[in-house]
Amino acid sequence: MESRLTYVRIRWVILFACALTLGYLLAGAHVSPKGIGESDFTSFYGAATLLREGHGAGIYNPALQESMHAALVFPDRIGNLPFVDPPAAAAILVPMTFLPLDVAYHVWGMFEFGVLLLAVLIAVRSAPWPSSTPRRWKYAAVFAAMAGAGTYGVVVEAQWTPFLALGLALAYRQWRSGNLAGGAFVLVLSAGLTKPHLALVLGAFLLGWRDRRLLSGALAGAVTAVLANLVVAGPQGLTGFVHLAVTSQSQWALSTYASFVSLPALLFGHSTATYVVAGVAALVACAVGWWLGNAVRHRSGRLEVALASAAVLSLLAAPHALVHDTSMLAPAAVWMFAWAASRTSTDPVARPSVLAIGAAWFMIAAAGLASVIAVGIPLGWALAATLVAVATLGAIVSLAPVRHTPSVLRIAVPIHQ
Repeated sequence: MESRLTYVRIRWVILFACALTLGYLLAGAHVSPKGIGESDFTSFYGAATLLREGHGAGIYNPALQESMHAALVFPDRIGNLPFVDPPAAAAILVPMTFLPLDVAYHVWGMFEFGVLLLAVLIAVRSAPWPSSTPRRWKYAAVFAAMAGAGTYGVVVEAQWTPFLALGLALAYRQWRSGNLAGGAFVLVLSAGLTKPHLALVLGAFLLGWRDRRLLSGALAGAVTAVLANLVVAGPQGLTGFVHLAVTSQSQWALSTYASFVSLPALLFGHSTATYVVAGVAALVACAVGWWLGNAVRHRSGRLEVALASAAVLSLLAAPHALVHDTSMLAPAAVWMFAWAASRTSTDPVARPSVLAIGAAWFMIAAAGLASVIAVGIPLGWALAATLVAVATLGAIVSLAPVRHTPSVLRIAVPIHQ
């Protein structure tokens, strides 16, 4: 039964999260024209404009990109920000190019905010909440998820990551209802159209699950994504995307990244040793992701923790990931709150599992905001270290022997003995 103290705590969580989210929206609304020119959105807009003008594979031509970027930000002189997303992403943004850059920036930023909110709402409706959970608990989970530091980056940079968050939320919903193929299809397709580099461990997770329907859905999603990208820019464009995505990692200080690469960069800087260590760490993360998928294959009650852990590891294993990319974890935060609330029948706020999930999400948000606020001080490594700690704990919980799985977690996903 919910106590008066619990009610007060939930109210303060909602108020604090709302204040943070409103602050993010206000920050996005007050970005200066120069700030818009420096944002990631300008590179998206430039690539979409080149595509609309018929350049096709030329959207990855550095000279064309630089010329377009210079024209968009004139009279400011801002160095070129390369477009490193798949060709289909540029095609999705083509309608925005009929608007002036500053208007398109704000429209797209709010659209992406809406996509992220949709992903969170899908997660809250799909998660294993106990039947006695008060509605305000679900509201609190939604507001807390939206208050993550990734939301700030999404609004200020008008970034793509909410598309992957939506794919993850839809996949989770499909898997909870037993539609393995549909869930895998939408997850792989959403990643393949926007940010495939953020889904490496999630791919390993699917392979570890080893269900034919799941793998057939994933294959269909991959083929659809590849065909869509080929239609947009042809083989040359797809090759250009891969080349630019791999070589663009050194465009920014490695210690600003939220992925593994920022940690060895503290010691070795931009060196071969840094990339070797980060590569080995990414391989280890993929191996753990496979193991997590295998755990879900044998016990469906592990889905929430295992999938959330795989998502965190996938972010860490990415060749490059920044604060805005943590928004892909927002749906996972919601279903983890639901999972934690189902652990016992006592006062929810007093449960160690709920406190642990809340503390983990708060630490991720705090580290992300610190890296944004501390201008000139690269703190991406602090966010990466926090994500490593969270992923490690999640993997331990996912892979530990389970004595009892509450009935609320029994889902339609088949269990393989």
